[in-house]
Amino acid sequence: MRKIIAFFLLLILLLVMCSCGNANEPEEIITVNYNAKIEESLFRIPFEYQLSEAMKEKGFLSIEKKDDGLAVYKIKRKDYNEYISQLALSKKEIFDKCNTDYTPYVKSVSYNDDLTEIVIAVSKADYENVSYENGSAYLKIQNCIIGCRDNVSLYHSFSTGDFMECEIKVVDSITGDVLKTLYSPSSLLDN
Repeated sequence: MRKIIAFFLLLILLLVMCSCGNANEPEEIITVNYNAKIEESLFRIPFEYQLSEAMKEKGFLSIEKKDDGLAVYKIKRKDYNEYISQLALSKKEIFDKCNTDYTPYVKSVSYNDDLTEIVIAVSKADYENVSYENGSAYLKIQNCIIGCRDNVSLYHSFSTGDFMECEIKVVDSITGDVLKTLYSPSSLLDN
């Protein structure tokens, strides 16, 4: 009986020691590319290649400017994962808000998890009735499209690999016919 108890105590001791060994490993620091051109295009001001206090609070450790105008951040992987998931959540909340803010002109705004596809369902008649009159259905729909494009562009301005694009489709809510397709952020950067 003593041998069995001693064996289990030894096993518990080994498990505790193994788990403590992992706690002393340094956290992985990763490189995150940031397409500063997106921010400059949206806000019409030059990007400051300095680490702001807000970015430091989120765990960003450093920033440097690359020759092509992109920024490169250093950050711990766990901090970046938390940051990017919070950023995605905030953008999804904006897209969900479009479902109420632009009713009845926008019938629905839907998106996939990685924000590479957004579908904006509208009335074809409202979409094709071009009117720049304040409060018109056409302007409300255009505001929704531009808001989705700009917000998804900000989300996709960060990347640990290749930059991603989002396909934004405006579809007829009745037939599902595609009325317009644009890609973001390329459509923003092409303007």
